Amino acid sequence: MVETENLSAKGVPDMFERYNEKARRVVFFARYEASILGSPEIGDEHLLLGMMREDKDLMRRHLGEAYLAQELRDAIAALAVFDGESSATSVDLPLKREAKRVLAYAAEEAMRLGNPHIGTEHLLLGLLREEGGLSARLLRERGLTIEAARDRIAKAGKDALKEPAAESGVPGRLLAGFRAARTVGTPIRITGEGSSEPLLAYQGAPPLVGEAIQLRAEGQAARRYRVKDVVWNFVREENGSRLADVEVVVAELSGEG
Repeated sequence: MVETENLSAKGVPDMFERYNEKARRVVFFARYEASILGSPEIGDEHLLLGMMREDKDLMRRHLGEAYLAQELRDAIAALAVFDGESSATSVDLPLKREAKRVLAYAAEEAMRLGNPHIGTEHLLLGLLREEGGLSARLLRERGLTIEAARDRIAKAGKDALKEPAAESGVPGRLLAGFRAARTVGTPIRITGEGSSEPLLAYQGAPPLVGEAIQLRAEGQAARRYRVKDVVWNFVREENGSRLADVEVVVAELSGEG
């Protein structure tokens, strides 16, 4: 779980180190939206407004014809509660509890999908997971569910890879589904679902959540598994954070194609 206490949207604190540039700009735009709308805090609705400013393509992909930017903006203005007058956009604003949870959910979603960096797609999933928030309500009313968004984002990630599976001579190595080359060399631990004992370990690149993979330990027949989760474990160091290892949680396939 990501620490969410004492966060603001000004500057780039440690928790934003893993955010890509588009995701950082969403947070900065959220502060701007909160300021001009007279809110003393940044809420999940302001993050949605920031998303609409920064990544219009993402919004169109997930909402299709239901995405009408001005209509959605008007709905937020009509339903959100703003207590004050517009403030200077340079003023630092704290995050509401709901917005903090959205950011924590986004980090979790990135890890679930096997992404070391947090992007706008993960922020969208975070907004949908905050079910009691205004943003999730408005997105659901326009036909977007967390399940549909996850499936679309996971498929986009797989399509972007398009790397052919090739058998390796290294015992126990995955035969399919390797991630980006920058993760090669990272210690990978394969564990069975519900167990902390590793099935095997290797150095390479982890697969995607939901992917069917094949594992073969030395001297044993290959077995097929479904990836249930990918957990990226970071350690804090003096100059920032470092990826320590990755745990891939799998469940053995029995009769599933």
